[in-house]
Amino acid sequence: MENNQSNNRFSLKLEIKGSPFQAQMEQVYKAFEHPSTMLMIAKKTGIERANICRFIATCEKADKIKFLGLGVCKISKNIAGFYSTGEIFTY
Repeated sequence: MENNQSNNRFSLKLEIKGSPFQAQMEQVYKAFEHPSTMLMIAKKTGIERANICRFIATCEKADKIKFLGLGVCKISKNIAGFYSTGEIFTY
């Protein structure tokens, strides 16, 4: 496989090409356009939080998702981390 580390572009398909989780990752990536917690996205998409956590780690390594900080989750009412892929990183 060709080394694309110097290439700054990010493709979800290249990261998990051929994986059964490709559709899930694309759905999670799109869901994080608005600042959200993992639990909020899990409830919204029906995808398990363990998978969402893995997808976030992959996207963070590619610098395509940002940790915004801690806040109160609208679902659990507990302090949780907020993430976003959107251009405006506020919540």
